[in-house]
Amino acid sequence: MISHNESLSKFGQLSPIECYKLNIVSLFCIILFICSFSFNSILLWVFYMSKELRSPLNIIMIALTILNLTGTITELPTVIVTNYTCRWIFGKLMCTVSAFIMYFIGCSSIYLLTAISFERWYVIVEPFKQRHFTFRVTIGIIAGCCLLSFVYCALPLFGWSHYSLELSLVTCSVEWHEKSFNVVSYNFFMFSFVYLIPLIILVYTNIKLIKSLNRFLKISKQNFLAKKRIMKERKLTISILVIIAGFMISWTPYAIVSLISSFFSDYIHITPFMALIPTIFAKTSLVWPSVLYVFSNNQVQLVLSKKFKSYKVKKTISECKNFSGPILFLNMNKETVQISKEEKRKSMSICLDSEPSPYSSTSLTTNLKKYLCIDLLNF
Repeated sequence: MISHNESLSKFGQLSPIECYKLNIVSLFCIILFICSFSFNSILLWVFYMSKELRSPLNIIMIALTILNLTGTITELPTVIVTNYTCRWIFGKLMCTVSAFIMYFIGCSSIYLLTAISFERWYVIVEPFKQRHFTFRVTIGIIAGCCLLSFVYCALPLFGWSHYSLELSLVTCSVEWHEKSFNVVSYNFFMFSFVYLIPLIILVYTNIKLIKSLNRFLKISKQNFLAKKRIMKERKLTISILVIIAGFMISWTPYAIVSLISSFFSDYIHITPFMALIPTIFAKTSLVWPSVLYVFSNNQVQLVLSKKFKSYKVKKTISECKNFSGPILFLNMNKETVQISKEEKRKSMSICLDSEPSPYSSTSLTTNLKKYLCIDLLNF
């Protein structure tokens, strides 16, 4: 049995894992930091720029993305440094803070994903009661999930278990290895209420959701509008299911190793490196929700596509306007409607070579010296 005093003495000690392995982990965490920061920032930017995306479901996704971005900024840099130096160099206080933040984000995320599953199920089964999911109700759900998670994570600070270094001596978490009743009872409580029960709810609600969608799809075959709505909800539901699956895949190996360390360590031996890999893999949960949501949600992709095209148009127009040579802007008239639409699909605003253009009169063409810029923004 590992006592609390013994765990305190391990701060600053060299990790039992070979340093080159930890350096590889550090490099992986750098890549993870870049990806997580980029995708979470992009998703938040999309939600900020597009008011039409701020539905109750997406409000919860915004909260989840903010949590993941916070974890990326606060948690990953310490993991990068400790794995690079092959020891925990930040002391007991930072160990507790780091473990608390990651634990809080993990607990809050699984509760928010459970709330999303309930929202999806309620919207599909009771479509006429969808108005009950107002902005205020959604904020209340988010606040409730975060408050509950905060209480669970604060309990070790007040004496029910404690935060400590893990076997690798480069990461911190709740104490898993001590066999005292204080620690074991807390671990059992957390496995039940933070992992097992939410997992059962997620599986149950999503199975019911898929069955309901398939049933409604069969019923609505003769109704085009109803079928279109069901297909839209189905795509959105699949997007959410992918996110939930990615999150659970990230955390399940860590949950299994922690379960073994807490209750079955006398029968199954976990080495420090075996304990480290699931810990690092769990941190990929910071990036999966945003990555999967961006690539599986058509609405987000459409907004990104529009914003990117708009940026290209503005850049092209700016280049044309800043050109020092002779520039002529043509206002499109009725005779050029068909041509202008075709050009608009290609680049919205284009600069043509000064050779005679079939789109302009001969008198205009002869006055061009180098470029002819056609501005279609006001068309």
